Amino acid sequence: ERLRLDYVDGLRAAAALLVVLNHTYGTVFLNQVSKLKETAIPWLAWSMIYGHFSVSIFIVVSGFCLMLPVARNADRMKDSLGVYLKRRARRILPPYYFALALALVLIATVLGARTYSHWDMNIQYSLRDIAAHVLLVQNFFGTGRINYVFWSIAVEWQIYFLFPILIWLFRRLGAPITACIALAVGYALMLGLGHTRVARANPHYIGLFTLGMWAAWLAVGNTSRAKALRDGIPWGRLAIGSGLIVVAATIMLGLKASKVNYYLDLPAGICAFSVLIAASRPGRSALRSVLEWRPLVSIGAYSYSLYLTHALTLQIVWQFVLRRMDVSDQTRFWLLLGPGMAIHLGGAYLFYLCCERPFLNKPRQKPA
Repeated sequence: ERLRLDYVDGLRAAAALLVVLNHTYGTVFLNQVSKLKETAIPWLAWSMIYGHFSVSIFIVVSGFCLMLPVARNADRMKDSLGVYLKRRARRILPPYYFALALALVLIATVLGARTYSHWDMNIQYSLRDIAAHVLLVQNFFGTGRINYVFWSIAVEWQIYFLFPILIWLFRRLGAPITACIALAVGYALMLGLGHTRVARANPHYIGLFTLGMWAAWLAVGNTSRAKALRDGIPWGRLAIGSGLIVVAATIMLGLKASKVNYYLDLPAGICAFSVLIAASRPGRSALRSVLEWRPLVSIGAYSYSLYLTHALTLQIVWQFVLRRMDVSDQTRFWLLLGPGMAIHLGGAYLFYLCCERPFLNKPRQKPA
């Protein structure tokens, strides 16, 4: 049975596009957050927060996708630990290292000047920063060097090593208890070690990853308990409710405060968790129809490449085109979001063809 699900690709695409919108706004209106009413498009300022929450969505989706074949196999991995890690490495690392090398080359040649945009945080890097990125531990040492989006790749890569342990706990304790323990431990580490490098690693994402695993268990589970939870809870309403909590908290706390309050990642993760379960139900639904919209699904297929490369294309367009135009910031924003988006998507798809698709894990061959 095909494990690739269109609604998952649609959700990936939506999250990736929100990140691009986030960084587009930040590129043009950096240091103007306190003057949002003067930008004439204040509602788009919320993207600066919700782009951050897209990482929560990606983490939940990652746990969901890795757990699907396990949930269909009585909560047991089909591959050995070595094969599992090899498949994860082949899927994640080659595009990441290509994007890392591309960023370093461009900074050394044409993108090394300060332009008062998001990109300025990337250009002041050291050999230690390069080593940290190669070893995928940059989240422990700061998140803004070389490419400001790479920190989350390190977080996800580190969580992969915990996946076999989480599966074991699923079998021993059950999905709900395991998810609650992972959330409690992750947030306890954030609270207790908030001023250390451990907190920089964002251990609370372990809990969100486990929520995704639980969502997969509910989506395909054949036990009476799984069916009762899947069919008896209004997951669509729960998704809306948790999303509104994020919106309300952001309004009350303000943009800057919301972005650093990591506990808001939890309702964002619950929103993604609920969306995945609601969309997995049999039959048609408005939610699934939106997520399975063909253009969205197509972008979702190369959303990883879009995530890896969009900061580069943003800076290229900003530095060599928009900053030289005698137009308002609002006009620059719309040009960067409109024609600029076509450049992001085109560049990401080209990167996908060259640096991601050749390394995609091939489906297992069925025995003859």
